[in-house]
Amino acid sequence: IEENAFYGLSELKTLHLTDNKLQILLGYEFNGLQKLAELYLNINRIQFISNLTFSALTSLRYLNLAKNNLLHPVEKSLLYFGSNYNLVNLIIDTNHPNSNAIKISTTFNKNSHDLN
Repeated sequence: IEENAFYGLSELKTLHLTDNKLQILLGYEFNGLQKLAELYLNINRIQFISNLTFSALTSLRYLNLAKNNLLHPVEKSLLYFGSNYNLVNLIIDTNHPNSNAIKISTTFNKNSHDLN
């Protein structure tokens, strides 16, 4: 996905990018999506997510990263949401080819940015 690929779609609330063979998210792909509440990135080949990738998604409530090939801890990327305290559901199911299935439904603590 190119930088600012969705810029100008500020009213978009749901984005399905499931099964698109995405491999790397370098940051700024989702700039301009201030009202995006649901993002589906499941069933791709994502190996790397930049700390900047989700920083512009201030309304995001649901993020599905299931069935990818993530090689680094996703939680570190998610700590860079800036002013986003709305994320309620994070799905990381069967992510690394050599790992067991993991499913997380989480809530961000609005005061500390920690995963509960």
